[in-house]
Amino acid sequence: MEDSQLDAVVKIAKRAGINTHGKTYNGQLGKYSDPGAWVATTGDVKQTAIRKGMSIKGAVSVDAYTGPKKKVRIAPDILDGLERRARSRDAKLDASCRKNDNARRSLREKLVNKHSKKKD
Repeated sequence: MEDSQLDAVVKIAKRAGINTHGKTYNGQLGKYSDPGAWVATTGDVKQTAIRKGMSIKGAVSVDAYTGPKKKVRIAPDILDGLERRARSRDAKLDASCRKNDNARRSLREKLVNKHSKKKD
């Protein structure tokens, strides 16, 4: 990083009241004005990741994501098979799906609605 860029980054951090002495900036943890993004040790990285509920892997591994898991209405391999079968039976449908992504998306949505539980 050039000196002028480094000075600008440090100025942003100082304005936010962060002491950057002996610390490095980790962009994955936050913005320049976020105190958690300025870390001195791997313990700082771990602490920030846990506080923010992040999952990270690498030199420091943390699995703190607590958000909701997205439920899948139908398994992707089953949906692929249903789509393949529907397109092989109807040449016009296959041609429209090849030309237009919206047609394919619509077909897959119809198949999901037909072959899975109803949405809550």
